Amino acid sequence: MFFGLFKLQPHCDPLLAVIGFFVYLASYIIICIYLLWALLPSHLLQTFGLTYYPQKYWALLLPVWPCVLLLFLYIMVSLQTIIRCPDFNDSRVYKEFDCGEEREIT
Repeated sequence: MFFGLFKLQPHCDPLLAVIGFFVYLASYIIICIYLLWALLPSHLLQTFGLTYYPQKYWALLLPVWPCVLLLFLYIMVSLQTIIRCPDFNDSRVYKEFDCGEEREIT
């Protein structure tokens, strides 16, 4: 389907491969730290010497925030589409007269 759009380059810069590998490792390390912070009780974190960390409230808020934002954007775009839609009797609306009997739109 998309195979014609992307061309693989056989001689890529090795620096890009190294950067990609370190970004891959960093993302897994960040996810592991986040999960440990979110799931471990506070007293276990304090036994490891971690005394200053954000509240557990943020562990729930961080993944919920983008989901709520996407839901809000979906609703706002839908409302904007409804508001900007012209009236049925507007001259910009295409009307097909040979489609059968006419019915009143209520």
